[in-house]
Amino acid sequence: MLNVRCTHGFLSSRVNQGFVITARNVPKSGLSQKDFVFVEADLNENKLNFYGAEGIKPSTDAPVHRVIYEKLPWVKAIVHGHMQVEGENVSVEKANLWPCGAENEALEIVQIAPKEKNSLWVVNIYGHGFVAMIGDRDPGSALQGLTQLTFSI
Repeated sequence: MLNVRCTHGFLSSRVNQGFVITARNVPKSGLSQKDFVFVEADLNENKLNFYGAEGIKPSTDAPVHRVIYEKLPWVKAIVHGHMQVEGENVSVEKANLWPCGAENEALEIVQIAPKEKNSLWVVNIYGHGFVAMIGDRDPGSALQGLTQLTFSI
């Protein structure tokens, strides 16, 4: 059974000194600039520093994305969704389910993921969803490849 703790997935992209990520609890249809938050790559006093529209917070998975970007320099963008994925470029090994935003989840994903650049690599999380890591600065072809995979609940 799939445990969907969140109603929406999350998107992020590496930028200088950090990454931009979709805001918490924002529907993903019709996204605009105000629906994204900049998160600094480095922790300050063990806290994420982020900047966005007033009252807007980054996705609860921002700590997971931060660790993936830190540990896997080839990753340029991340897509997180709440389905299981099968197909080419999908890891056979799965990550364990952790509370939302737990860095332990990211560390497991990093352990499973290739250490060298890939256009697209997907890791499923037991009972929760998937994390797709994109290694191209222009993610168009990787996103097209993502749409060719088989998704199930």
